[in-house]
Amino acid sequence: SGLIRACININNPDLDIEWADITQVPLFNEDLEANTPEVVLNIKERVRKADGVLWAVPENNENVSAPLKNIYDWLSRGDTPMKQKPCAMVSSAGMTGGQMAQKSFRQTVSYCKVKMKETP
Repeated sequence: SGLIRACININNPDLDIEWADITQVPLFNEDLEANTPEVVLNIKERVRKADGVLWAVPENNENVSAPLKNIYDWLSRGDTPMKQKPCAMVSSAGMTGGQMAQKSFRQTVSYCKVKMKETP
């Protein structure tokens, strides 16, 4: 979340970045989908209205963090707001610079055919 806050603090007038708190999102469970939790519905609606999504991709044990994968699982189900959504990533500066997490997350988001911004 520190990376997203840093992006917000850049104060670029062409960008309106909102931070979504995923700390209260329950573990994804298909049994809960019929009554999707309000916190998830709120984030889904914010994503639906957004022009794009900026993902903070922390690396844990050379992979994407569990909370990030969890919110993506919720967002990718049913009437998904992620379908072909423009996206970009910022990563932590871990031992591999976040490369392993980025690779894993790119594979994960390919499910919704998001339009991931490529970096040079």
